[in-house]
This record gives sequence, C-alpha cells and structure tokens, in this order.
Amino acid sequence: MKGNIKSFGCRWILLAVLLTLMTCFACPVSAIAATVQGIRIVKLEEKLFEGDTVELEVTGSAAEGEKTWSSSNTKVATVDEHGVLTCLNKGWTTVTVRSTVEKRTWRGQLEIQVLKNAESIEVDERDLSILQEDAPSLEGILQERMDLPVLSLVRGQSLTVRATVLPQGASNRRYVLSSSDTTVLSVNGTTIRGAKKGECVLTVSSQLNPEVSVAYHVLVAERVREIKVTGPSRQLMAGGSLQLSAAVSPDNATIRDVVWKSQNEKVATVDEKGLVTGIARGQAIIRATAIDGSRVYGSFTVTVVQGAMSIELSQSYMNIAVGYNKSLRATVLPGNTNDKSVVWTSSDETVAKVNQWGSVTPVHAGTCQITCQAKDNPMVMATCEVVVTQPVRKNSFMDQSVSVNTGASVRIYWQLEPSDVTNTDVRLSSTNEKIATVTEDGVVAGVKKGECYVVAKAEDGSGKTARVKIKVLQPVQGVHMKNDTVYVDVDETTTLQAIMEPEDASNRTMTWEIGDSSIATVRGKNNRPSVTGRRWGTTFVTGVTEDGGYSTQATIKVGNYDSALRITDLYIRDNRIRIVVQNQSDMDIDHFRFTMECWDVHGQPIAVTDDGSNLFQGAYYLPLSPQESTRHGQFAFTHYVQPEEQIGYVEMTITSYTTDTGFRRNIREDKQPVMDYQIPGYLGE
Repeated sequence: MKGNIKSFGCRWILLAVLLTLMTCFACPVSAIAATVQGIRIVKLEEKLFEGDTVELEVTGSAAEGEKTWSSSNTKVATVDEHGVLTCLNKGWTTVTVRSTVEKRTWRGQLEIQVLKNAESIEVDERDLSILQEDAPSLEGILQERMDLPVLSLVRGQSLTVRATVLPQGASNRRYVLSSSDTTVLSVNGTTIRGAKKGECVLTVSSQLNPEVSVAYHVLVAERVREIKVTGPSRQLMAGGSLQLSAAVSPDNATIRDVVWKSQNEKVATVDEKGLVTGIARGQAIIRATAIDGSRVYGSFTVTVVQGAMSIELSQSYMNIAVGYNKSLRATVLPGNTNDKSVVWTSSDETVAKVNQWGSVTPVHAGTCQITCQAKDNPMVMATCEVVVTQPVRKNSFMDQSVSVNTGASVRIYWQLEPSDVTNTDVRLSSTNEKIATVTEDGVVAGVKKGECYVVAKAEDGSGKTARVKIKVLQPVQGVHMKNDTVYVDVDETTTLQAIMEPEDASNRTMTWEIGDSSIATVRGKNNRPSVTGRRWGTTFVTGVTEDGGYSTQATIKVGNYDSALRITDLYIRDNRIRIVVQNQSDMDIDHFRFTMECWDVHGQPIAVTDDGSNLFQGAYYLPLSPQESTRHGQFAFTHYVQPEEQIGYVEMTITSYTTDTGFRRNIREDKQPVMDYQIPGYLGE
C-alpha cells in the first residue's frame, strides 16, 4: 500500500515539473510541436521547364531514413534514387518519396507541373513597312545603324503588330511589345503608334521566355501626303513599254521613294523604276505607293492593245453533204486581240459557199477551200478543205427501246434513208459499256443492271445519228434484313432496310405485314418500309418480294430507349470532373457518348480543350449491365486539357449509346439526359 502511494506521488511530481518546463520554455516547446512528423518534399519556388533537372529536398523526422523515389507520370518527369528530378515533357506529375525509419515507412508527395518553353517568335510583316538598313531609300536618313530590319511608320500612325510564339505546344504563347523610347514610339498592348519623328528599337518578345524575341529598328518619319503619277501616254501595244514617273509631296517627307505595282499583271507589269510593259489586251491600274508606311499611293491607268497574230479554225477538213450546212469557227489569237473581225471566202462557189459568219453551204459534189483572213491584217489567215458528198437523210432504229437480262444478248436493227446513200457505214457505240456492249453488227450484251443507249452514227459525214434505249434487268435472287432486330420508341417512326440479293436487283417492290399491329405498324411498298411504335412489346415484321416471292423477317422491339441511361451524379473534386451514370435499361450497353460544357466561377466559358473550346466530347467504353453504374477514372475525354483555373460549373448531356448487339441509339435531342453541377461559391447566373 505504501509503495502505491509513493508511485502516485512521484507521478504528481513529474507532472508538476513538466508543467513548469512548458511554462518556462514556451517557444522551444512550440517549435518541437511544429516539427514535421514523417517526411515531406520541400515545395519548389522556381518554375520547371522541359529539360530542367533539380534535386528535390525533403524535411521531417524521417528525412534521414532510407528513401525511394517515384514519379506518377514518367512521360512528364522522372526521378532517380537520389531525388534528382528530370523534366521531359509538358504536363503534371506527382513525385512520391518513401522513407523507412525503425521499421516504419513514411510517405511524402509533391505535385509538379512541367512547362514547355517558347523557342521562337514569328512576326506577321504583311501589313508592316519593312526595309533594310542599307536600302538606297534610307541613305542619309538613319542616324545610326543597328543591324536590324527597319520598320517605317509615320508620325501619328498606329499599327497592330501580330506575332506567333512557337512551338504551338508552349505553355504560354502570349507576346509583349516594348519600345526603347516611348517618346518616339508608344506601345499599347499589341498596338504601336508613331509619337514623334525619330528612331528607336521595337522588341517583340515571349511573355514566358523574354529572351526569345525579334527586334526592329523603328523609324518614325514625316509622312508622304500625296503622290501624282504621270506618263507620256495611257495606251501601249502588247510587248511595248511606257515610262511613268511619280511626284511625291510635301518636300519635307522623310522617305520619298515609292514602290511600283500593277493591279493586273496579266495585262501589264511594272518594274522598280516605273517602266510599264504591255502583256495582254485590257486595262491595268499602276500604283506608286510610299514606302514610309503611310500607305499613300498614286494611280495611273494604262490600256494595252493586242493585234491579231494567228487564226485557228475549228477544223481543217470538212466532209459535208448536199442539203446540209456546217459552220466553221475561227479563233483569232492571241485571245485578247482587240479586233477579232475576219473575212471568209470560197475558192469555188460552184462547190460550196461561205457567209460572213463562217457557215458553209454545199452546192455540188466536189472539193474546194474555205479561207479565213484577219480583217486588220489579211496576211494572217487559215484554210479548210471542204469535200461535198451525197448525205444520209434519215437514220433510225426499228425499236425505241430493247430489254435484256444481265448475261444475255439481243440483236438490234437500224435503217438509213434514202436507199441510194453513198456511204452506208455506221458506227455503233454504247453510251455506258459497264451496263451494255454492242458489236459492229448490232448484237447487244447485258453487263449489269441499268439503262444506256446504243448510238448509230452515219460515217458519211452527214452526222445523222439514231439511238435506242437499252434496259438491262437484274432479277431478284433473294432478300435479307440489314438488321434482324430493330428498336423503336413509342410514337417513334424508323425506317427498315431489306437488302436485295443481289443488291442491284431491278424490281424492289415488296409487301409488308406486322405480327401485332397494336405493338407496331408498318408502311411501305419497297425495300425501305417505315415502322411506328404503338405500345411496349415485341413483334415481327415480314416482307415478301414481288419478283420471285422471297421473304425476310425482323424482330421489332418497342420500348423507351431514349431513357436507357441516367446521370446519377456529377460533381467537381480537386478541380476535376467526376461522373456517375447508371444503365437503367434491360440491355447490355457496350459504350455511350456525351458532351460536357464548362464555365469558370464567374460563369464565363473556360478553355478545356487543346483548341480553346469550353465544350468537349467524351465516351465511356466499358460495358454496362442492366442497373450497373460507371466506374470513376474510366471516362475518355476527347482533346480535354485540364484547366489551371477553377471549374465553377459543368453541364453534361448524353447523346448516344451502343449495345453489345451492335444497336446504336442516337438519343433524340429533346430526350437526351442532362445534368449540371456548380461548386459552392459559384458567381455565375
């Protein structure tokens, strides 16, 4: 009993001593309490880029233990046994360190982002006036040489500088403008303005990596206000030349040179000194534009005249029959000749005559020449040899149309009039030999189903032709349904398809019957009838071909298939979207698709795809049995990029699904399951 009292007293003494020490040494005790138990990776202060390496530090009571390191995404970064982190690709990874002390294992983690740096920057110079420092136009104007391209603009002028930061996968592709002297060149965002006459340096640099930049020697000049272009004439011949001159005002304009350009180089070109060369007939506006960036220009219109150089006739030989006229077409070259008038003549008008439009009238059998001459230059000419013969006056087939089965043949007959035709030869041809062919003596063979014509053309030059329609028929040899089972909602109409055998069978007429018209009804007289669901249930539809009496059948299932899937949960955790979808049908769903729209906490669209859209497509590819729900982490997001900003609001819409039998359902828009979620503190409407 005394021993117990003594032990109890000792305990009180120890407690009193401990309380005294805690009171006297409050700060050290607090520091001890704040010591990290276990192990923690020290957070990095600097940003990490692809190619960087850094040795990670740890702290905590287990920091001296035996450590092992790992990275959750080795495509983004790896970490060796000494904690040295090597950055490989843009993205996020979680680094984990495990330390074993006295048979106890401690774990520390650090989420790390690897950025992709900017490598180069390209400036769109199309709307900028860029000169070289050694350009003759700048001789005696620049105060100093900077070995940079010269960007010229005039006082008071504003320009937008557009640039592209590369590569496209850089983490930040924004760029910034800076002026070495804002009293000469002011900068406002991507807009520069010539403040006063002078020179400075404009730098276009990457916001992420400022050393990636492009610099220009800026010259702010006194503007050219007017340019007058003059020349000795406003007309020249094709191939000729004309010298123009440009008068620039006012006299105190800093840069007085101009650049010459033709607005229609197919008509006329102009060199750097204003010498215009005629190319082809027409009008062209020649512009002289100031190169000081003011965009002031002067214009001069020239007219190019083209003379005839040659004549081409539509044919050099003509066989023509008495009683029939034919026309020759003359093409005066080049095509832009100003005066294309021609004169027609016949070498023997007792054989054939020709009028002023090139129409040839045969008079008597024989041979002559028709000549065509350019009106403005008779030395330019072309001729056609004309042979006059007795023509075929009528060419016809005995039948208007002929039918033949595939693989069979039939003979066709034709007749030429009058009976004394000089040349009775005809050339037979099929307009589509993939459907039917024809021999020289008129045997037509059916190749495949379709229609075409056999044409008989008289070869005596009369041009008389006749044609007969050929109908190639393909008999029905069988029929089957494209889909053995068809799913349709109540009051929904869908189209069935019966596949003819072969598919190109000619007669596609069919009769259709439904097993139970209270469940579904069927309409149609061909191989694509429509079925309408009436009430829940299963029935059969049967179709019979008119040609051959072949039959086929399909199962019709009527239900509520637009409601097969239900979104049971949608929320955001750690700025990541979480989804739960349940299969509330009696079907095994193979996969389904959906869309997702995202907004930030202020209700503004937030970029969640690699093209900057706030909407992305998604899918779930694991099978779902009836009443089964989806599993986290198994959803596929197409082109999804995890945003750095907080997602404040999401809306999910299921658009389609496919069952294990291959049935695909595109859910009607007004029936699509929709759910939204907003985080606490969401500020949007």
